[in-house]
Amino acid sequence: MMSPTLTTPELVYQLQIARPSLLIAHAGNLPNALDAASATGLAHTHVLVLDAHKLTKPFPLSYTAMDGAIGHGAACPHIPELQFTSGEAKRTIAVLCFSSGTTGKPKAVAVSHYNVICNLVQTATSNGLTDSPTLPQEQRWRPGDRGLAGANYDLSSVRCCMVAAAPLTAELTAQMLEILPDIHLGQAYGLTETCAGVSMQLPQFPIDKKVGTLGSAGRLLSGTTAKVVKSDGRLAGVGAPGELWVKGEQVTMGYYRDERATRESFIDGYAVDSFLRITTSNRAALNHRWFRTGDEVVIHANGDIFITDRIKELIKVKGHQVAPAELEGHLLGHPHVADAGVVGLPDEFAGELPLAFVALQPDIAAAVRRDPSAAENIRTSIAQHVSEAKAPYKWLAGGIEFVEAIPKNASGKILRRILRERARTLPRSLPARL
Repeated sequence: MMSPTLTTPELVYQLQIARPSLLIAHAGNLPNALDAASATGLAHTHVLVLDAHKLTKPFPLSYTAMDGAIGHGAACPHIPELQFTSGEAKRTIAVLCFSSGTTGKPKAVAVSHYNVICNLVQTATSNGLTDSPTLPQEQRWRPGDRGLAGANYDLSSVRCCMVAAAPLTAELTAQMLEILPDIHLGQAYGLTETCAGVSMQLPQFPIDKKVGTLGSAGRLLSGTTAKVVKSDGRLAGVGAPGELWVKGEQVTMGYYRDERATRESFIDGYAVDSFLRITTSNRAALNHRWFRTGDEVVIHANGDIFITDRIKELIKVKGHQVAPAELEGHLLGHPHVADAGVVGLPDEFAGELPLAFVALQPDIAAAVRRDPSAAENIRTSIAQHVSEAKAPYKWLAGGIEFVEAIPKNASGKILRRILRERARTLPRSLPARL
């Protein structure tokens, strides 16, 4: 699964890892899809296009329209339903989902069929869900709308609303309860590496309590185990901070074709090689793997989990993960940039926005001191350098600030806490739209 917002170079990178035999793209993404297919050796006849009738211009290169593929499939002999043998669902990849790493480009998370099934069961069990439908179909709204689309509809029957991907602020909580006063409002937490779900605030609140503990990511889903580990490797006590490690059947297989990264994050785990097999002989490790989330948490005595910081330093933009190291590495490719540090700037609409602190090359910095009006042109050039190569959610919508030097410790590691503190003192402009 790949984001439709990817640029051609980003798509090429992910295709080189996944090595698919078929690429499915919407008509609006066909130019990128064909360019990426050419760069990775995928035949254009293996690019399947959705809504081909919406193409605004003809393409000289061949591709396959979805309508034609469906017709071809209907004429083929019946294919028997796949039946897994015992344990095979745990060892067979269902989907590759790309997740931003902390030191550069995204990694492909190998999600097994077993992971998907288990997380569905965990969520259903924790929420008391049954197989009786409550909505005939999914309702979709324009993603650019800031207000609740439900304000124009009768949603009096809605009893529970769960929010995920980014923390729910007190202000937004109040706004939602003003429009939907009868709902129970909760927060959920998870990662791509855990097939999404780890914890949530369950809807079984007392009737007079409409909101779960404000700021809490909820409590562990059924069948999930957690521990909080200090930086020295010791376990943290109740209410003490540390890195959250989780274990459960939803913890995924690891990073596809990246054994080193897998062994760093999946403790007592295994790596997935190019043959879709488990590379360790210890198959029992399948059910006893801890995943290091990279999130600093405290867990209260009642089980509520509070995310206090990100050890992995990822920026969350409208639910998308952005690795600062990826943007910093790209910024260093600009001829005017000597060094750079990227942090997340809090934003009401997007959650966070990438903000770059940039130390200019000495001659460029001297030119800016002589003529401060040149700074804006340099900012525009740097911003364009990013927007031309990265997906929109990675653009520097939080701004570009020039500094004399990027703060670092003795080993050269960027001191992001100092940059985040400085970011809080910057004047705020109107919320950015991505």
